[in-house]
Amino acid sequence: MKYEHYLEKLKSKLKNCNFYRIMLEETKLENIVAKEGKIDSISTAESFGIGIFYTLGKFGYFYSTNNPKDLDMFKTDCTLRKYRNLDYEPKESEINDSKIIGQKSNLDLESIAKELSKTSKLKKGIISHEISYQNIERKRYIICANTEIKQKQYFGICRNNIIAKEGTTIRNDSNRIAKSTALDKYLEDFLSQNEELENKTIEKLKFKEGLTGKHSIILEPSVSSLLAHEAIGHACEGDLIYNKQSILRNKIGKRFAKEFVNLVDDPTPKQDLFGSFYFDDEGFPAKRKFLIKNGMLNEYITNTRFAQLLKTQNNGGARCESYHYLPIPRMSNTSFVAGDERLEEMIEELKNGIILKGFSGGQTNPTTGTYQFGVKEAKIVKNKEIKETRVNISFSGQILDSLRNIVAISKETKMDSPGFCGKEDQAVFVDSFDPYLLIKEVRIG
Repeated sequence: MKYEHYLEKLKSKLKNCNFYRIMLEETKLENIVAKEGKIDSISTAESFGIGIFYTLGKFGYFYSTNNPKDLDMFKTDCTLRKYRNLDYEPKESEINDSKIIGQKSNLDLESIAKELSKTSKLKKGIISHEISYQNIERKRYIICANTEIKQKQYFGICRNNIIAKEGTTIRNDSNRIAKSTALDKYLEDFLSQNEELENKTIEKLKFKEGLTGKHSIILEPSVSSLLAHEAIGHACEGDLIYNKQSILRNKIGKRFAKEFVNLVDDPTPKQDLFGSFYFDDEGFPAKRKFLIKNGMLNEYITNTRFAQLLKTQNNGGARCESYHYLPIPRMSNTSFVAGDERLEEMIEELKNGIILKGFSGGQTNPTTGTYQFGVKEAKIVKNKEIKETRVNISFSGQILDSLRNIVAISKETKMDSPGFCGKEDQAVFVDSFDPYLLIKEVRIG
């Protein structure tokens, strides 16, 4: 690392602390934006930052800066941000390791920009078309008295946003690919889907909006991931559990669903999932966590502090957006586990109901367990056949009711729901690998 020489100085200044953890971070970013057939911008940037958490007696302190010169003046007895009157014992993993996730891009930015500009050209019915592309290279060191972890990660992100208009009717659609590697082996296929996305956006102009009533529904994987992440995953995060902000508090071991329902949070790197890591941001190994196992609540997502406060094991769930923040319990790649039914069988079982496709945001209240989500499309099924499509649909429910009402899970899964999870003003990368879910008695609209 470019700024590695600062670490020895810092360790010397921190040696009399009861505990310290340093996060040193370097990031390189390449970004391209194309709009309506033209290259809007090509930019590159580099950044540096360091965050220092340390304890003196019963108090913790946190200091962060993106100016290397500040580190020469750093002293533990300076007036710094006091973290809290400690209610736990900070620990370190005592691991020394170095890992790389993903590969650096070998694609030429100018060539990509030209391809994006061609792809974003307007066609009849389309009034706005924007495509953005990013390469991110991030290096993080996590240093404690007996710990030294180096983790380098490459990320690739591409977004395609289209707006169509006919008369006063406006429809929009988008797709996104985000991987824990550069997009070299994915980009061509992603851009080849553009014509289909354009036609789909234009086709939406003829569909009616909205739908109401209680229905049995099939959630396609991107909507299954919304339920897994927003309605259940957040309610399993250790800080919300401890602070009495989750309906799942004190519910470990209780049954909420049928035995075939399992839900995992799995950050271990595989298949280039966007929320992957080898070590969390406190330096502990990533672990696959069964939040729901055989229909029962099995474990929460914890970090060092909340594992101690909840009297459970630290399972490597500490994450932060950057060096500027302290890590807190966060999800990674959160999904329902595949079942044993084929999608065709589930549609047979549905017979009359709704298939919901494509998430478009929403909100959940982990304290009460209520949620409301938006989806892009609803396929109305009558007598096992799709008869009509509606757009801009919402559905709502209560976490525990929805879990109880899952009656089938598909063998098929998809990895098409990468995103950016926000909490306490921090956004971290997340992903999923979800199946289709058949749920009875869900309120639409």
